Amino acid sequence: MELIASHRPRLEHLKLVVSLKDLNAIEGGSMPLLHHLNLEIANHSTPKISFGKLPLLRSAVLSDLAHLCVILPWVQLTSLVLDQVYQYECVPILQQTSNLIYCELRLRDYPGNTAVVTIPCLESLVLKSFKLSYTAEHLESFITPALRRLIISEGLLGHEPIRSLTGFISKSRAKLQEVRITGRRSVPKSSYREALQSVPRLSFSQREFGGRVGEDDSEFESDTNSSDT
Repeated sequence: MELIASHRPRLEHLKLVVSLKDLNAIEGGSMPLLHHLNLEIANHSTPKISFGKLPLLRSAVLSDLAHLCVILPWVQLTSLVLDQVYQYECVPILQQTSNLIYCELRLRDYPGNTAVVTIPCLESLVLKSFKLSYTAEHLESFITPALRRLIISEGLLGHEPIRSLTGFISKSRAKLQEVRITGRRSVPKSSYREALQSVPRLSFSQREFGGRVGEDDSEFESDTNSSDT
C-alpha cells in the first residue's frame, strides 16, 4: 500500500482488494487524475475512510463492504456499481448521485423498508440478484425519468412482475427503449410483450447474473421471438 500511496498523483485507474486497515495507508491523500475506482473491502469499522480530493473521479465499483467504508464525491459519478449490498444501504448513496447515468446493483436478501430515491439523469439501470432466495419488489424505490434501459431479474419484480414494471414506468414517466428480463420466469413472454408494447426492444435471458461484477450478459440473451417459455 505504501507503493500505491507514492504513485497517487499519477493514478488514473485503481483496483484494490484490501482490508480496511490496509486502506488507511492512502487515506486523505489526493489522487488528482483518478477516473475509475474498483474497491473490495471484506471488513467494516467506523469512522469511514476518505480518499481526499478526487476531482476527476467519474466511475466506481464497490464490492462487499466497501460502500459502507468509504466516502466518495458521489455527485461527480456518472457510473456506479454496488456489489453484494442490501437495497436500504444503497439509498443514502444514490440520493447523492444526481449526475449518475449508469447504475448497477447486485442485491442481497430482502430489501426491507427503503425510501424512494429519484435519480434524474439515470439512463441505464441494472438490478442483479446475489444468491436470490426470495421474491420481493425492488423497483418501487426508484424514480428515473431519463431511463432508457432496464435489466432486471424477474425475482426482483415481486409477486406481480407485470404490475411492478408498468407501475415503475408510469411513476417515472420514462421512455424506455430496452427492457431485459433475466433468470427464471413465472410470467410468459407474451404477457410481457402485451404489457410493454411501448418498449421497442424487449428481451429475455435465462442467466441469473451469476458472473463477474459489471459483466454484460448480452451474449446470453434469448431471441425475443423465440418460444413463450
